[in-house]
Amino acid sequence: MRLENKICDYANSLLLIPQDELARRSQIFIGTFCNYDCIFCYYKGKLHKKNTVDIIQQLNFVHDYGVLDIEFTGGEPTIDPRWFEYLEYSQDKFRQIACITNGYKFKDMGFLKSSKEKGLKEILFSLHGYDESSHDFIVGRKGSWERITKAISNAKELDLIVRLNYTVGSFNYAQMDSYADKINEIQPTSVNFLPINTWNGANQEITYQQIATSIKNCIDKISVPFITVRFMPFCYMEGYEKYVCGWYQHPYDYFDWNNELNLLPVLPQSLGNYGDTSFEFANSQRQDCFVKDKNCLKCKYLCICDGIQKEQTSINQTIAISGEVIKDPQHFRREYYTLENYNKIIGKR
Repeated sequence: MRLENKICDYANSLLLIPQDELARRSQIFIGTFCNYDCIFCYYKGKLHKKNTVDIIQQLNFVHDYGVLDIEFTGGEPTIDPRWFEYLEYSQDKFRQIACITNGYKFKDMGFLKSSKEKGLKEILFSLHGYDESSHDFIVGRKGSWERITKAISNAKELDLIVRLNYTVGSFNYAQMDSYADKINEIQPTSVNFLPINTWNGANQEITYQQIATSIKNCIDKISVPFITVRFMPFCYMEGYEKYVCGWYQHPYDYFDWNNELNLLPVLPQSLGNYGDTSFEFANSQRQDCFVKDKNCLKCKYLCICDGIQKEQTSINQTIAISGEVIKDPQHFRREYYTLENYNKIIGKR
């Protein structure tokens, strides 16, 4: 067995699995088809492929499994010709209906109003630039900044929950002061900072230190109810740990989907007890995508941190932060990112 796997197994042996309520949200993946061409996208080569999956079957399955909230994802879900059909079918089955979008279709107020009438309550906008030229370049479409800013304005006008995704990479990390200004202007319910990943062959030459410094400076400047930094090693986020969401925090991320469903085939006979495989999936992702090294053994974040993405080890390394080993993945987030606050927010709509 490789050393990093032994370290991971040792960390798991110390882990205390929280008894907190799990997220009851699932993604509904409409496919990789997209009308944009983001420079960081890990679906490169698949963006032209139309959906061949039975979405209605997905909706029925997650409903029967115990999911309360859904989030349509892609690709770009709103350009699917059956978009309104999916919304209409979902609105009597689920408490919260959300989608992740580049905002292209929601510039049209009529389209957005129809989406809301058919059940859409929440939109997670992919706003990766900090001004017109940067955003248009990053997503590969001229006019995209004008479209997404208008779409966000429309959503705010209709009192939909507005959230932001911001993928952080070499193309934008140095300009996050400007992004902080835009966040404060929009006043979203939450912001996700997504340090560029290298899944599915995506490439990125930037260090965790560069990304972390920019993200922490941005966090200091914004006022947002919920802030999440996904899959960032805890050792680079000392003092900002409550914002970090790795694989073992993810099952309790109420604004994101519970990935245990990724282990299950979309077949009715596969139904089990909700939550049974949450940490099994989290562990598999750690083992497949991340690495822990000898420094991790001397670090207080040993159990709760994923480590470093395997493809990033040539330009990044872990930092041993001394202290008593923290065994509870929810140690930093429990009082900050609560189910009670989440329910209050979605209950307003």
